[in-house]
Amino acid sequence: MNWSGFDHVFNVIVGLCEISIWWMIWQDYRKSKGLGEIEMPTKRWLLMLVLSLIPVGALIYHEFRYEPPSEFDAPNNALVSAWSRQGTSCQIIVVEKSVVPLRADYKMATACLLYDGKQDILDAPYLQVGGLYDIDKYGGTKTLIAGWSDFFTNYFVQKGGNGVYVALLLVPNGVEPYQFTTLRQARAIGVRIPQLDAATSDFPKN
Repeated sequence: MNWSGFDHVFNVIVGLCEISIWWMIWQDYRKSKGLGEIEMPTKRWLLMLVLSLIPVGALIYHEFRYEPPSEFDAPNNALVSAWSRQGTSCQIIVVEKSVVPLRADYKMATACLLYDGKQDILDAPYLQVGGLYDIDKYGGTKTLIAGWSDFFTNYFVQKGGNGVYVALLLVPNGVEPYQFTTLRQARAIGVRIPQLDAATSDFPKN
């Protein structure tokens, strides 16, 4: 469920409850003054009910029409706000609201790889994958980190210190990072790769 949408529905329900409470207080006050109750026409009550259900309907519509983020071939720039190489690690800042509906089935991770253009980027070896992160149900931002092994650090030096790429991975439940060493292997077992881009400096790229 899109929890940010749920918050709007919850706020509408709370607002209607508060209106109802104050309406009853006002009616009791009028009765205490001998003024009698104010009748609420049935049509007006029905109108209030219909208006209160509009956000609920909008939320349900959104859930049914949700489409997971596209793969990196058509990246979703709203999903990642920054990516960078920091020394011997890679970092990504993820805007989670785009993947909240996937939180029950996927976890997030970031990955580093070296790409020299001599093979398909999906086959770049020695993929460095960080830990798995839960997707927050409220859709905030989260920094994902992948540290490098000593072997990968030496490999990076041998390659001249260039060609670092950073990827965002959506890893299905039950899949662990040690099960794949290339992006192609990751895709073959159901990992989504919604973002992949170069990070050739130590400074975040927005």
